[in-house]
Amino acid sequence: MATLDSNAWVSLAETKEFMGISGSSDDDLLTSLINYCFSALEDYLGRQIKSRTYTEERYDGDGTDTLIVYQYPITAISSIYDDPSLGFNSDTLIDSDDYLIDDQDRYPGRIRLAGEDALSLSFAKGKTNIKITYTAGYVTIPNTLKFGLLTYITSAYNKRKGHGTVVQSLGGQSVTWERMGIPREVKDIINDYKKFTV
Repeated sequence: MATLDSNAWVSLAETKEFMGISGSSDDDLLTSLINYCFSALEDYLGRQIKSRTYTEERYDGDGTDTLIVYQYPITAISSIYDDPSLGFNSDTLIDSDDYLIDDQDRYPGRIRLAGEDALSLSFAKGKTNIKITYTAGYVTIPNTLKFGLLTYITSAYNKRKGHGTVVQSLGGQSVTWERMGIPREVKDIINDYKKFTV
């Protein structure tokens, strides 16, 4: 029996309602497709979407007052350490009053040092000298992303027995569908959420 990934963007019930399916005979297949398709879309977007906590991620300091983390939108920061010696003791913990989340559309995932001495604050230069624990992602998945995922699931479901098929194991069962990547129409729907790169 397939189990829905806790980070999936849609539920089995939402998927069945979108596809107009009332029976339960394909529940395992649909659950497997949800898991596969949302994971493929996250790979395409270059980020994880559903809110979760990222523990002790490490970043290189560059001598500026800015840190850009992998995941966004940032909703909370538990701790930031900056220690070129990599000991990360309490003396290297940055006070929460000395930084702010500056996570706007133009600069997703950005944190800036901004205490009383903001002009003199900067992250030390070093390799993996910054350690941060933070929460990022959406508690409520945007409808655009849900629609894109449901469109992808529907496409994969409808093409699973087409010509040029492949067999793949998903959720402990064998699923067969037409060899295909993410449909262009799905990419067009979700592209606004693709990870920003400099």
